Amino acid sequence: MKYLKKILYGILDVFRFVLSYFSGGTECLGCGIQSYVVPLCPECKKELFAFIPFSDNRRCQVCGKELISEFCICLQCRNNPLIVHADGVFPILSYRLWKKMLLFQWKIRGLRALSVLYADLMHKAIQLVEHQQGLQGVPVVPVPPRRGKLRRTGWDQIEELCGYLNIYYGHRIIPVLTGSSIEQQKKLNRTERIAQMHSRYRLKNMAVIKKILNGKLPPVVFLVDDIITTGATAESCAVLLKGLGISTVYVISLFIAD
Repeated sequence: MKYLKKILYGILDVFRFVLSYFSGGTECLGCGIQSYVVPLCPECKKELFAFIPFSDNRRCQVCGKELISEFCICLQCRNNPLIVHADGVFPILSYRLWKKMLLFQWKIRGLRALSVLYADLMHKAIQLVEHQQGLQGVPVVPVPPRRGKLRRTGWDQIEELCGYLNIYYGHRIIPVLTGSSIEQQKKLNRTERIAQMHSRYRLKNMAVIKKILNGKLPPVVFLVDDIITTGATAESCAVLLKGLGISTVYVISLFIAD
C-alpha cells in the first residue's frame, strides 16, 4: 500500500510540473523571475533551506523565535511565558516578507505543490533536531485541523505534509489528536487564543489511540504544525500528549510569527 501511495504521489508531482510548464509557470515570490510548479526559483529555494540552526544563540531558548536585540530569551517569553509543557520548540522560518506569501499560497490559496517543498524542509529540520538531541526515528504527531475543515475544503495542509513525510521520508505518523473547536484561530487575538487553548484539541478515543500506537507508547514525539503565533496550540497539544504518558514533546513548525 505504501509503495502504491508513493507512485501516486510521484504521478501527482509530475502532473503538477507538466501543467505548470505548459501554462507558462509563475513568478518567484522572492525575486520575481520565472519559476515552475512552486513560486520559488532555485536561488530563493536555497535561501529558504538555509535557515538559522536551532542551536544558534540568535534564537529564543523557549519559543525558538529569531532574536533581534534580546539575549537567550525573547521579551515575550521572559515577561509572559506561555509555552511550558513542550520540551523544545523549533520553528524553521520567521514569518516575514515573501515567506508570508509562501504560507498564504499553501494554506489559504491551496497551492498543494508546496506540500512537497515543505515536507522536504520539515524532514531536514527533524533530522537536525534528532541529531542535536541524540535521537532517531522519533514519531510525528500532526496538529489536527479544526472540526469541519476537511468537509469544507477537502484537504488539510498538515495532514498532507505528514503524508509526504511518511511516504517520501519514512517518518512514522501517529495522529492521536483531534480538533474540538470550529472557530478559526486567525480570527482571535492573543488573549482569546490563550483563553480557548485547552478547549480546541482533545485526544482521540483510547481504543483508537491504542490501535494507532500498536500498543506501544513512544517516549518522545515531534508535534508538527505550520505556524506558531502565540504558542497556545503548541502548549495545549503538549499538555494532552504528556497527559497520555509521553514524556518528551518537541514542537517543530514551519514558521513562527514575530
